[in-house]
Amino acid sequence: MAEILTSDKTDGEEEYEVETAVKAWVDARVDAEVARAEGLGQRTIKLTVKNCGLVFRDGAVENRVEVDTGFNFDTVEQIMLSPPVDVPCKRGYALRFVILSSGKPIVLLLPYVYELGVAKHTLQRWEFVNKALASSHHVVDAELT
Repeated sequence: MAEILTSDKTDGEEEYEVETAVKAWVDARVDAEVARAEGLGQRTIKLTVKNCGLVFRDGAVENRVEVDTGFNFDTVEQIMLSPPVDVPCKRGYALRFVILSSGKPIVLLLPYVYELGVAKHTLQRWEFVNKALASSHHVVDAELT
């Protein structure tokens, strides 16, 4: 996972702080999950998230994830989400693993850290952006909170 930044607005100016504890905790969880999946015989590629956040669009909340890959996210056929795990070093936030399948025997895994308790945030609408800035929109049928 890329650096995690938190924005604090002070007198109209934004200050960013790298959250090294969150990054280290997420990276360790991702490595453990990849090892667990591969131990069960599931070939898995971990992707590096450059940036993620919520976009409020047309009365809904969309999960926008910028990923450091040239992968074409339009080929994704299935999105699976792990159960949420509270981030111990960032109160009010959770981690989920996003597992992407394009119908091949290998899956892609990326971490998604998000704020809990955001109104209308159902984790159903997703936008993935690759390093070529190609954007792909997906909808998960199940409502998750």
